This record gives sequence, structure tokens and C-alpha cells, in this order.
Amino acid sequence: MPGGYMKKINWATMIKPYQQPNRLKSYWQIINSFTLFIGFWFLAYEAFQYSVWLTIAVALLAQPAFLRLFIILHDCGHGSYFKKKKERDFWGTICGVITFTPYHQWAFEHADHHKTSGNLEKRGRGDVWTLTLQEYNDSSWGKQLFYRLYRFPAFMLTVGTIYNFIVMHRFTTSLDGKKERRSVYMTNLGILLMGALISSVTSLEFFLIYQLSLVMFGGALGIALFYVQHQFEGVYWSRTQDWDYETAAVYGSSYLKLPRFLQWASGNIGFHHIHHLSPMIPNYELERCYREQEYFHIEELTITLKDIARCYNLHLYDEDTGRLLTFKEAKQSTAEPLMAAVKAS
Repeated sequence: MPGGYMKKINWATMIKPYQQPNRLKSYWQIINSFTLFIGFWFLAYEAFQYSVWLTIAVALLAQPAFLRLFIILHDCGHGSYFKKKKERDFWGTICGVITFTPYHQWAFEHADHHKTSGNLEKRGRGDVWTLTLQEYNDSSWGKQLFYRLYRFPAFMLTVGTIYNFIVMHRFTTSLDGKKERRSVYMTNLGILLMGALISSVTSLEFFLIYQLSLVMFGGALGIALFYVQHQFEGVYWSRTQDWDYETAAVYGSSYLKLPRFLQWASGNIGFHHIHHLSPMIPNYELERCYREQEYFHIEELTITLKDIARCYNLHLYDEDTGRLLTFKEAKQSTAEPLMAAVKAS
């Protein structure tokens, strides 16, 4: 990993022009995202008159709007969306209720993810559970089995989504401060009020079917995106003594190159290496930063749709080679020294 190269670049000067929120752009994004989102609610209710499955299909079609609302929450949490904290907190909280995500609690945990990303000694908060090859080999068979289950895409995108967005976000944690705990309580109250209001003009059955479908699809897509942003073959991981923020931010995050519509639907979060270097860049400025700064055109970080399946087969980090390995590659890597030792004896 070119750590020396990273140190030669004045990143602060390079990214400064993109770090200013534009109030007009922010509100335009809010207006078009909420308009689309509300429009799908009306469409879903019409669909509900004919079929529950048609209603669920509308929830899937509504995901571009749902994901963009989560990105608004995300940027508000980073402090990049508006200059005024009250404005950020208001819209972050509103989007948090809709996406079943307590705004302040999530922002606090996500900030930890940014501060510790790529550090092998600070795993476990706001990230995907990742073991090194040595840790996996030293684990009991039970832990290995659970790790394989956890990393299985179907499990992660179903059980993982239910646990994170439906269950875990409803409760406080021992790490939460007063603000974070209040955020959980207010989000839960907001969900109940939203449910009561919509149910009063439609029906409770419709609200539960459509809203839970939105959250399940949105949560799964969010987890899927987050996974490939930090789980790719050449991803940067290091021990504390060798870790530095700039290298971890850029080389510990991918550039997910998406078709134009999917890039728009995901709020430009595919430019994840830029986002991690500077969370203060609003999502609507990430593409401009990428276009204008050739330093971010890094081939080994670029992932396209056809590469995603490969990412989901990578599970164990080999500290010796600096690569994420498949379970098959890990088995071969472990077997080779044993075979060499047998031959030598």
C-alpha cells in the first residue's frame, strides 16, 4: 500500500473546495427525494387494493427514494449537509424515523467506523465482522461455523437486516450517551406516530406490509452496498503502529462504479474512498471531486457490478499477503506450509 505516496499529497488543500454544503442543492435533493417517496406511498396504497404482493413490489420500486433519504440522514450525521446543526438534526431525525434508524445513535457509531476503519486492532463497531486468516485458524469449530453463517450473503441480507434495522435500532447500548439514548426513544415514538397517522387514513395492515417491506429491502441494499465498500481483494488493513488515517480512508474503501441511475439512487455513495477521506464532502459534490482530482482514479479500488459476486466470496484477511481470501484460498494457504513441512521431514 503506497503509504509514502499518500503522505506526499496535500489532501486537505485538494478536498477543501468540495467540503462546503450548498443549501439550495441540499433542499433540492430533499424535495425530489421526498416527493418521489410520498408518490410511491400513494402508488402502494392503490396496489394494496389489488394485491399484497403488488404492494411489496412497489416497495422494491421505491428503493431509490428510500436509499436517498438514508443518504440525507447519513450526510446530516457527518455534518456535511447543512451548516446549521439544528437544520441537520431536524432532517436527520425525520429521515431516521422513516428508515427506522435513530439518527444520533447511528451517527455516533458511524463516526467510530470512520475513525477506526482499516485498523485490525479496533474492529467491531459499525463494521462488517472480519477475521484474519490466523484468527480463523485459531478459532473453535463452532466459531468458524458461525462466522461462515454470518458471512453467507443470504443470511447477512435477511437475518442481518432484521437484526440491525428492526431489532437493534430499537434499543440503547452501554456506549450511548444521553443524546444517543434520547434519539432511540424519539425514533421509536416517531415510528409509532407515523404508523398511527398512516393507518388512520389507510389501514394498519397496509402500513405494516409496505413500511416493513421498505425497511427490509432498503436495509438489505444498504448492507450490500456497505459490504462491497470495505470487502474487496486488495482492501487496506493494518495494525495500529502502522495504521494512518489517509491510507486507511482511501485504500480501505472501494470506488463502486455504478450505472448513472444506480449512482443517483444510491446518493453517490459509490465514491466511498473520497467519502472516507473527507466525510465533510456532501454526497452531491463527490462526483465532481472525483472528476476533477485524478488522484482518486485508482484502478485497484474500482469495482463494477460484475465484480460484486467476487467480493461476497472474500472472507478472511491474510496479513502476510495483504489480501482478503476466499475460504478455499484460505484452506490452500494454510495447507501449503503443512505440506512443505511434511516433505521436509
